[in-house]
Amino acid sequence: MKLKRIALILLCSCGMGLHAGALSPEQTAKIMKVIATGCGEIQVNCKDAALKAALSAVGLSVEEGAPIAWCSNLPDARANLAKGRLVVVGHPDLLSAACIVVEEDGGRPKILLNSTNLRACKLKLGDAIMKIGTIR
Repeated sequence: MKLKRIALILLCSCGMGLHAGALSPEQTAKIMKVIATGCGEIQVNCKDAALKAALSAVGLSVEEGAPIAWCSNLPDARANLAKGRLVVVGHPDLLSAACIVVEEDGGRPKILLNSTNLRACKLKLGDAIMKIGTIR
């Protein structure tokens, strides 16, 4: 219950001042922290330099072999999904190869979930994200 409240507070606070399109690295990092802690993890795999710094700033460790992966392209998402990682992306066009999409919708963060890929990954997603996310 406490994690659900924290997730809702973080998601609402991230909604302030969003621009059209993708979320900023700082906002994405806050949401990634909620996802990671909901799974019981503190490590994330990320190749994006700006997001790496933001992830470190919110207390997540960026490691190559981490069970959660932030991906920005389809081949990278597919490769990480094949390794059983929880794949998080920032664009809905990548949902077919991802478990979670984090996007901006009307000035607020929106979470889309791919139930098929979630079942295939090795991590169990936290209940707070399952309740907040929309299954596609």
